[in-house]
Amino acid sequence: MKEKGSSFSGSIGFVLAAAGSAVGVGNIWRFPYLCAKDGGGLFLLVYLVLVLTFGFVLLTTDVAIGRKTKKNALRAFEELNPKWKFLGRLTFLVPVLIMTYYSVIGGWIVKYFFIYIVSDGTAAAADGYSLIIDGTNASDDEGDRPGMQALRELAVRSPLRECGLTKAEGRRRSKAAGLFTWDKPAYACLATRVPTGEPITAEKLRAVERSEAFLFALGFTDLRVRLRDGGALLQLPAAQHAAARARWAEITAGLSEYFSTIQLDPKARAESE
Repeated sequence: MKEKGSSFSGSIGFVLAAAGSAVGVGNIWRFPYLCAKDGGGLFLLVYLVLVLTFGFVLLTTDVAIGRKTKKNALRAFEELNPKWKFLGRLTFLVPVLIMTYYSVIGGWIVKYFFIYIVSDGTAAAADGYSLIIDGTNASDDEGDRPGMQALRELAVRSPLRECGLTKAEGRRRSKAAGLFTWDKPAYACLATRVPTGEPITAEKLRAVERSEAFLFALGFTDLRVRLRDGGALLQLPAAQHAAARARWAEITAGLSEYFSTIQLDPKARAESE
């Protein structure tokens, strides 16, 4: 009697197995920072070329061998040629070794996701990090900025500011390094939209965040939605004021869900450096 070959119980099993082989945990943590570190678009282009050549060939070859032999990974190569028996053992050994690495990365992902959800701000200290730094630079004027006082009270260091690195110099160096974010408009913490002395709540920050996202979707840029007397004060660069007035009905309709009154600041917002 002919031995019945092994097969997937359904198409969904094959799709999940193929996706797991093609994607891998490495794309969750390693791909993003390498893409930014090694040239952004150029790295992505090389990555896609490799996926569409080596990756596609290997995946389709693996599928073809399985469909032809209808054997598991250990016995498929032996079925093709007895001399290739060692390849079947190798295809089993490699994933076992890789799983030790993936288990560690998977543990990191679970750990930091859990910390992100439940952290009360002490996680860094618990991990043994005694120093916290932020991105304040030498162009940030202390002036009336309670956040600066908070940094001092919490002993947070600002290396860019301490080294005298201005925003313009940071952009210049970022551009020279090939970072795609070198000309990204400044975007301060949402807490800066709340007037000094007024309690900051999640509800207020959520209203600001969603309002600014709505305006970004309309095509406005480099903007701020600030809380004023229970309403919203929109600050836009001078070049965008005419467009805002022309679409004022649309803007007020979109933001009225979050604010009772909406005003356009007649004073143009200075464009980010």
